[in-house]
Amino acid sequence: MFINNNSWLVFLGCLVFFAALILTFNRGRFGQDIIFEGLMSCILFFTWSIVAMYQQNREAGYLAIAALQFFFNFIIRKEKWTESFGFKNDKFIPSGTLSSFFLIMIGSLLHFTRVNFLTIPFTRPLLFIGTSVYFIGLLILSSRLYYKVHRNQDLFYLLQIITFLSGLASTLFGPMFDISFLLGIGGTMFVLWFLVKYLEIANWETMSSGITSLFGLGILLYVFAYFLARFFSIFHR
Repeated sequence: MFINNNSWLVFLGCLVFFAALILTFNRGRFGQDIIFEGLMSCILFFTWSIVAMYQQNREAGYLAIAALQFFFNFIIRKEKWTESFGFKNDKFIPSGTLSSFFLIMIGSLLHFTRVNFLTIPFTRPLLFIGTSVYFIGLLILSSRLYYKVHRNQDLFYLLQIITFLSGLASTLFGPMFDISFLLGIGGTMFVLWFLVKYLEIANWETMSSGITSLFGLGILLYVFAYFLARFFSIFHR
């Protein structure tokens, strides 16, 4: 797909435009900091969206949706030895997570829509990026670390329910409606959320309690693997 129909040339052109835009901003022609990043994200989103629709190019669609997520302050950063991704500040997490939920809804609607000028370039990017950012946001919002900062117990329990229902819905509806990204990413994050909750609840204070907790973790992983294998076999019969 990437080599056929000059897709690589369209993708390269998008990256060249990105580099030219960065050079323009760095030369001081526009604002700084958050204004600079927000304005550039908007320009990239609209430009790459037009390219994706005109060329029917999925790679440009991925770039457009990624630029939209950057507008909502989701970032990917490369350090010297590591790569990290997340949100710039904890105050941006709720809005970024909610916007990703709407991206999933739009992608799901396009998934059930007859092929048109929007489905080819945007369906898979919306589902992939939307699902990834949505569940990353939920994992952060439902963590005890986030709760320790904001000290809202009602919100903490509400987010556990929302995360559980979101993970369960992705695990059930992904294979049911043949939405692979919803199943693969959402199902994985659902299991990861369960493991994080177990690590938060389990006792790790002494060596014996730590060994017992690790043994329980192994059993939990086995139960998850057995359940998922049995569950997915129903849809492959």
